Amino acid sequence: MCADMFETAKHFAGARLPSDLSEHECKRAVFKEIYGFELPDTIRKGDRVNESMAATGNVFHAVFRRWTDQGLGPNEPLSKEFIIDGFQSIGLEPTNEILEIFTVLNGFDDDNVDDEFIQFWGFPKVIAEYKKGLDFVEFADYSIDCFRYAFQLGVQPAPIYIDYASVNIKIADSFADFFQKYLKDPASILG
Repeated sequence: MCADMFETAKHFAGARLPSDLSEHECKRAVFKEIYGFELPDTIRKGDRVNESMAATGNVFHAVFRRWTDQGLGPNEPLSKEFIIDGFQSIGLEPTNEILEIFTVLNGFDDDNVDDEFIQFWGFPKVIAEYKKGLDFVEFADYSIDCFRYAFQLGVQPAPIYIDYASVNIKIADSFADFFQKYLKDPASILG
């Protein structure tokens, strides 16, 4: 399994690092060792908020804060109208759960991956990557497309799957469940 091989590679790369590096510096150094280039330093966009983010914190807001703390340059949250228009442009109707997610989480800069090597896509890429006729919408990838994360259409809450070359493995019952696992035990969503 790709995730197991990648974890082994991370372990061996990390074993050669100086012991005085911070956790964040270690993750960046391991990334450079594995991929041969450094993660770009991004300009932090700050804690921009809109009405949906002013609400009391929930798991989606905690994820946004994590991305901001990692310097990933989270994309601006979107309006419900924009999200509805985007999904309708590809013949889909977003559920209330999907609207809630994208009004808080709209991925981050395309050139970044988080500390777990996951890239959460911005909404335009989610729409552009949708393959008509499928029951799943992809929204992120692991380790430069080793596999993708997708949610199931027409179900609320939307179960989350890992898509290994069109073989879908369920890893969470909903986006809330997925992001709780992501925050507490990222390895649990790596397949």
